[in-house]
Amino acid sequence: MPERVDYSSDQEFEYACDMEAYHEQQAKEQYEINNYSQFENMIKCTFTSVWDDGSEVTTGCQYNPNTGLCEPEVSPNEPPTGSLEREYITLEDGKELDVCPECHGYLLKTTVEDRADLSYGEVTRCMRRTVTDEEV
Repeated sequence: MPERVDYSSDQEFEYACDMEAYHEQQAKEQYEINNYSQFENMIKCTFTSVWDDGSEVTTGCQYNPNTGLCEPEVSPNEPPTGSLEREYITLEDGKELDVCPECHGYLLKTTVEDRADLSYGEVTRCMRRTVTDEEV
């Protein structure tokens, strides 16, 4: 429970209320920036899921190259019954980019940095984590 604050004047109390309202507004604006900016600059591509029975399901997709967010359209067909092996998007130029196998909503990004085993080299991670880390 927060500590009780005794204000020595009405002016101090008004100032504290103004600051609380200011911080509340700042938090609201930052929330809107973080959530709405992911859906700006979306480009069209295709989303493909590859299954262990050899089947592939391909649908349209919207992709944000800045955040790595990919929003595939829902396929009208029944999903395959096997196990999912891989998901990727294909850009208009034919380039394939892998989708994160854990969250299924962001792309994987490979960077060169320090690894957990204290070596230095390529590390592949979900762009969702990158976006979340930058927002903090």
